[in-house]
Amino acid sequence: MTNVLKEILKEYNDHKGEFVINGLGKVMRFVGISEDEYDYSYVLYTGSKLYFETVLVKLIFLKGKIDDSDYKMIEKSARLNHDIHLVQDNSTVLGETVGEYITEIMGKHPFEKFHTPLIFK
Repeated sequence: MTNVLKEILKEYNDHKGEFVINGLGKVMRFVGISEDEYDYSYVLYTGSKLYFETVLVKLIFLKGKIDDSDYKMIEKSARLNHDIHLVQDNSTVLGETVGEYITEIMGKHPFEKFHTPLIFK
């Protein structure tokens, strides 16, 4: 394991599942670390889609930097609106478990090697 990967995995372990601002200024959930043939990537989740952002772009971690009540409002909105929670709450209706959902969205990215599990909360 390279020193770069060790540093990136430490950052993941310190902030997994937290909301961040990505390089384009969008709020997303930091759910994992992956790599392709060119680079390591932060795996970010919008609530319905995974995004892969190069680790060359610095994420801004929101927890502890914005007012706690504002951060809790972001979490509450995610619980109500993100697909992972809709699947969890409606798995008997949809016939899909959270594990199946995660496998499905990871399978849509065949060129990515995931170094971490995907953490959605």
